[in-house]
Parts: sequence; C-alpha cells; structure tokens
Amino acid sequence: MTPRRASKPDTQTPLEIVDRLTLLATHLREVLNAETEVLKSQDLKKVSDFHEEKTRLSNELALQISELKKAPHLVDRAPADRVSHLKSVMNALHEQSEQSSKLLAAAKSVSNNLVKAVAGLAAQKRAPQTGYGNSGAMTQTRHQGSPLSLDAMI
Repeated sequence: MTPRRASKPDTQTPLEIVDRLTLLATHLREVLNAETEVLKSQDLKKVSDFHEEKTRLSNELALQISELKKAPHLVDRAPADRVSHLKSVMNALHEQSEQSSKLLAAAKSVSNNLVKAVAGLAAQKRAPQTGYGNSGAMTQTRHQGSPLSLDAMI
C-alpha cells in the first residue's frame, strides 16, 4: 500500500489545498488527453497503459475533494486568482473526461460487436446440420462422443 502524498486539509494551508487540487486535476487531464489521442489513433492496445495512473489520480482527487467538502470554508481563504484557476482547470478536466468517456464507449461498442460477430460465426460452424438436404431426404449429423474428462469419452 502506498503512503498518501498529501495530508488532510486541516493541516494544509488553503493555498496548499487549492494548489494540490489544481495539480491533481492538471495531471489527470494530461493522462486523459493522452488516452484520447491513443483512442483517436485507434491503437487500442495502448489504452490499458493509462488505466493505473488514471485510477490513482482519480482516487486521489476524489479523496481531496471529499476532505475539502468537510471544511469548504478553507477554500475561501485562498487567493481568488488561484481559486479561479482551479475552477477553470476543473472545467477543462470535466470536458476532457466527457470526450474520453465517449471515445471509450465507442471503442467498447465496436469491441463488443466484433466479439458477438465472431461468436455468431463460431456458433454457425458448430451448429448441427438438421433439416432437409438437396435431395429432399433428412440430413443426419454424425454424433461423436462428448468428452467426460481429459481421457474419457462416452
């Protein structure tokens, strides 16, 4: 388990709180931006490279915001220009998150449809040929034994 980098807002100055939130939001936005570029280039193998860092930053940001909600008055003591910058960074993060979310949903949809198509083709090949053949006679399938285990057949 990794130690926390930041302490609770009670022990941080309001400026440190705002700067920490700004830093986390900026880094998370950079990771989402890189992930978005990978999705746009359709190099889906690299998407998983961002998961761990994105999760870590998201959790840390959520923890900081949760702690700040317990004492929202602390932000009021920070300089207005820093708070304003934090708000703009959070808005940019929100927009980047929405864009990344849409691209991930599209990639997931394509992936799911591809898996369904392959599974459908596999099911057609494995399905028994029953019904009437070209000659009008019933077609019969050959039933082979089904494996009970690795070395026994019925």
